Amino acid sequence: MMSSFPHLDSFIHIYFGQDFDLIADNMEDLVADFARSSSPDDIRALRADIARFFQQADVESAFKQVYENDIDPHAWHHTADSFLRRVDFLLSNNNP
Repeated sequence: MMSSFPHLDSFIHIYFGQDFDLIADNMEDLVADFARSSSPDDIRALRADIARFFQQADVESAFKQVYENDIDPHAWHHTADSFLRRVDFLLSNNNP
């Protein structure tokens, strides 16, 4: 099945996957690295995926269903909702 959130999928797999610590050890630096190495269009596409994800009836359950094998937002001291909002906020501050 094809994902409805391809940019969010890639972002989570690459920046929050098992080797995330090779990039950075905190959320802010991981998002900043993504922003530095991505085009403005890629940043907008990720933010659009996040906005669409918030259209889910239950963000927490939907996030767990889609990403439970990839990331536990609680390990980053967030709920799924606050994790996505934080990523979006950090991207908004890094997008020209």
